[in-house]
Amino acid sequence: MSIQFSGIGSGMDYVSWIEQLVEAKKATTITPLENKKTELQSQSSALNTIKTSFSELQSALKKFTSVISGTSNDIWNKMAVTSSNEDYVTATGSNGLTVGDIKVSVEQLATKTTAQSTKVPTNAEGEAINLDGKLSDIVSEGTIKINGASFTIDDKTTLQSLINEINSSSEANVNVRFNTVSNKLTFTSKETGATNIEFESEDSDFFEMFGLTENGAIASGSQTLGQNAILNIDGNTIESTSNVVTGDVSGIRGLTITAKKVTDGSGEDKVNEVTLSVANDTTEIKTAIKDFVNAYNKVSEQIAEVTAKDGYLAMDTSLRSIQSELRNMLSSTASDLGVTGTPEIPGFDNIANTNTSAVRGSLLSVFGLSTGDAGLSVDDTATTLKFDEEEFDKVWEASPDFIKTTLTGGKFEGNTAGESVGVFAKMEERINNMLDPVNGMFATRTNSLSRMMTTQDERITRAYNSLDSYESQLTTKFQYMDQMIAKLQQQYASFLS
Repeated sequence: MSIQFSGIGSGMDYVSWIEQLVEAKKATTITPLENKKTELQSQSSALNTIKTSFSELQSALKKFTSVISGTSNDIWNKMAVTSSNEDYVTATGSNGLTVGDIKVSVEQLATKTTAQSTKVPTNAEGEAINLDGKLSDIVSEGTIKINGASFTIDDKTTLQSLINEINSSSEANVNVRFNTVSNKLTFTSKETGATNIEFESEDSDFFEMFGLTENGAIASGSQTLGQNAILNIDGNTIESTSNVVTGDVSGIRGLTITAKKVTDGSGEDKVNEVTLSVANDTTEIKTAIKDFVNAYNKVSEQIAEVTAKDGYLAMDTSLRSIQSELRNMLSSTASDLGVTGTPEIPGFDNIANTNTSAVRGSLLSVFGLSTGDAGLSVDDTATTLKFDEEEFDKVWEASPDFIKTTLTGGKFEGNTAGESVGVFAKMEERINNMLDPVNGMFATRTNSLSRMMTTQDERITRAYNSLDSYESQLTTKFQYMDQMIAKLQQQYASFLS
């Protein structure tokens, strides 16, 4: 805006009058448009926040619905193994392991092979040579191999640098140390088992000088061979190079046993045998349910907040409808899911024998997933979901398949209706449709808001242009008025004179 000098002729401050008139017009024309744009931006932001929360809920559901049986993401078939004495034997289980007890005794632990030099490098007088200098002063330069890994000895190699290189080699698979008192090298296998450490020399006499080999072969008395582990598993004796015995060695699929002590009955505990108890591990399932509960509650609370009377999406019927849909899914009864029978679950008054029609309302409430105390249904008004682990554990022990099929669908023993439709499967399908990047509710609503904000920007631009024109017209009129008043004042002054 150009610099204006108000009322030079008349003395009136018409510039401030123009500013006030312009601000008054802006308040009635532009400010409402800008407020509307801010409101649209707030709506878009709120919608994106809820969309993110729905994506989190979708991910929580996929932990149940996108399971590939027999793989690491199969939360339904995780196994836990407990040992009657972990000082002697521990174990872990994976998919494919059968529930039950496994008897294990340890006859022998696996140990590591060691190799120690039988000679000390000496000079012509038979005196031990100082090994702090160049190694090539003692042995011939060239290449040596340890378990197939090659190492070069040249005029820059020291004994310590060679030791460092060997210890850092995964291929050599040994640890080596040098005793400065005895001037001897000791090699220890990194792995257990009855396997020799292989020493080969291509053109260096390093191993010969230290008495690790003799005429190219392992020197007599230089190596103490490690031993294999010997275990008795359910009456079958197995031998393993490692104290960690996997299923391909033991023949028990999904079981990994770690032997820690020999069970020879000695000592105060007099342990002769260890019992490994295999059971379903529900830790991941319960964690996944908790994640679902948190994600569902977050979505529900956000919808309630933004659709409240003073919310950014006040009275949004589509979001409220979705909230009601999800709540109804959680309230699914046996008939809703196509379930006509379940195994008897001891301790539940709301189940009569195998007739699930006796369940009051939601099947989810049977295993502790409800909006109130255990066993209560998900009601029509409550928004916060709760999870009772103790109730879940009771039902899981009686019928894991009942929980699985109630949540994800399928068929289980006792259900005479055949395939049931899982609550989580239904919910995920609905959320997938909502989150569809092209035709989903969030995509269409976001696009609609984007178009409305673009239109609002255009209106604001036009309004500012109109305001500039209004200001220009006022300036012209007041300047003309100022000139007229100035002329009148001049004429009046002339008249008086």
